[in-house]
Amino acid sequence: WGRWATSRLPSSKPITIVNALVRPRTSDLNQLASAEAGAIQTVVSTPADPVWVTEAEGLADSGGVGAFICSIGPFESDAEQSVAGPSSEPLSCPTMPTMLNTTETRLQAPGVQSLVWDGEVLVDWVAGGGRYLLDGSAVPRSIYYAYPFDSAVSLAGSTYAAIYCAGQTKALILRDGEVHREVNRSYYQANAYEYPICIFRTSSGREVLAHCPDDYCRLQIEDLTTGEVLTQSDARNPRDYFHSRLLAAPNGQYLVSAGWVWHPMDDVHLYSVEEALNDPCHLDGAGLGIKAWAEESSAAFLPDGRLVVALYGIESDDGESTNQGSTELRVFETSRPQEPTTVSMPGRLGTIVSVGDNHVMALYGHPRLIDLRTGVTVQSWPHIASGNRASSIFGASAATPAMAFDHVGHRYAFADASGITVLQFNPD
Repeated sequence: WGRWATSRLPSSKPITIVNALVRPRTSDLNQLASAEAGAIQTVVSTPADPVWVTEAEGLADSGGVGAFICSIGPFESDAEQSVAGPSSEPLSCPTMPTMLNTTETRLQAPGVQSLVWDGEVLVDWVAGGGRYLLDGSAVPRSIYYAYPFDSAVSLAGSTYAAIYCAGQTKALILRDGEVHREVNRSYYQANAYEYPICIFRTSSGREVLAHCPDDYCRLQIEDLTTGEVLTQSDARNPRDYFHSRLLAAPNGQYLVSAGWVWHPMDDVHLYSVEEALNDPCHLDGAGLGIKAWAEESSAAFLPDGRLVVALYGIESDDGESTNQGSTELRVFETSRPQEPTTVSMPGRLGTIVSVGDNHVMALYGHPRLIDLRTGVTVQSWPHIASGNRASSIFGASAATPAMAFDHVGHRYAFADASGITVLQFNPD
């Protein structure tokens, strides 16, 4: 990559930009914005005054297009920090990170309470099943629930969904939009952390529900339709662990729990679903034993089956912090869970979700696209609010906008007070 620096541009000469990579004038070394060759054609602008590049959005500001310059430092003087007029050759950034082509769509939809994808439609099950089509049309809700549900999950390609209150004990399993059955979790610390619930298909195609109906530390897998507990055993003796943010691998072979332990500390566990069904005691410990604990964490499966874990505030075995102020992304092959690859970057990422096999979207504050191969932020959408959730433990970040992620179709939806913004990516 060489050494990159913010460039101050002179007021006297126009600038030609084709490729650009910018680092703002802040201490956050990872706040990078990029543009691939062809994404920005030849753009010429003469700023009236010297301009400091501080945000990627400067591209849209008056005169801001001229402020984007690809520089290789270090620089000894202001003269070396500028480009002397238009160039016949594009600025070269041969090792730029990979961006994805993106389409952004805005839907008018006030008052959305939850979002899940149902094929080409977004559904708000918490608000009674209101449906929002990508052409801007909508079908109003038909049911009112006399309970403060605030979240929803669903099973793609089925008629099942679940609605729940993230910081309480009640959930409903819906089938064809009707209440199929009620489920609960333990009251213990329920108001402090995310409700553990996940609907998925096992590798054999069986539709199941993973949750903690008996105790905060006892993870169970049930038949989704009948409620039959498939992991019941008198031999079970679960360790003291708060399961949360359950997520199944795309092939249904693995289940991750991004939960926590006292004192408190986030601790991410990975389980083999097949092993759990054969021996339920597999769910009582650390599962496959990945090493992934920190003050804050998040986990996401990539489409190819790898597990990505974001860790902020990592502590060593003796309790010392090892990555103050930065996040470490660990990528685990499920066949070799003890040998992750790692990449670090400054600041928090918060909740992460996969975008193809080589990127994750970080949702702390606003969505940012991270290249897993470099740890570089290659795109960001600061006009979209995505909350500040960084752990299963709520703290002051309990309120989170309704969001829905279609990892197969590469579509990501974010609700606000007046509508829904949908980001559509092309696959890697």
